[in-house]
Amino acid sequence: MTTIPKKTSESKTTATKKVVRRGAPKGTNRASNAGRQKATFESEVKSALELAKKERKLQVEFSATLFLDILTDLTMPEPDTNRFKTLSGVLNDNRDKYPTMAAFLGWLRRDTSGELEKMYHEVMEANIQLMHDERFRVAYDIEHDIMMTERNGTFTPEWNKLFVQRGKVIIDALEWSLTRLAPAKYGNNLKVETTIEASTETLKLLAQDGAARRAAAFEAAERLAKELYERQSDKFKDA
Repeated sequence: MTTIPKKTSESKTTATKKVVRRGAPKGTNRASNAGRQKATFESEVKSALELAKKERKLQVEFSATLFLDILTDLTMPEPDTNRFKTLSGVLNDNRDKYPTMAAFLGWLRRDTSGELEKMYHEVMEANIQLMHDERFRVAYDIEHDIMMTERNGTFTPEWNKLFVQRGKVIIDALEWSLTRLAPAKYGNNLKVETTIEASTETLKLLAQDGAARRAAAFEAAERLAKELYERQSDKFKDA
């Protein structure tokens, strides 16, 4: 009897998995790679610090020409709107050559002669006058008060409430600034101070005269009250 051998199952082939190594490429020293990255970072930091030092030098060092240029820009209104400029606006619009706000105020603070601050305040006085004029310009601007609205093919005039309200906001902001920047001139509560120079004898005479006037006024009021009382009593008697 012939024995037929059983068929054996096919052997399963084992797939070789490719292991991906993360990190430095094969043959690269990790230590040297980290060293190059560190050197690159340090060079970038050094370049940034050198650039910052140059900008800081421009902002801190005083220049009379630069100071006068800033004041000139402050006195010239905007070319499109004719509105006054602010110090922060002038400095921010010319960051490449003008100092920061802190550096500019430092110039004024370090000037012991007071000339820089005097010139700056003269320019600000001119800007205050521009604020005052701007209120009337906005108030008298009636060009866009009325707008035409189309309804059913017909254009009808309507009151432009948004434009009018915006003008009111601008005027209120200007008035608020004026009362804070120049309260003695544009404030709601004006104070009048008077100085009188007099000797001690003059002050005594004024005090005596005031006391005599007060006594005479009291006596006159007392006589008038007595006369009124007598007249009223006579009326009751006649009745």
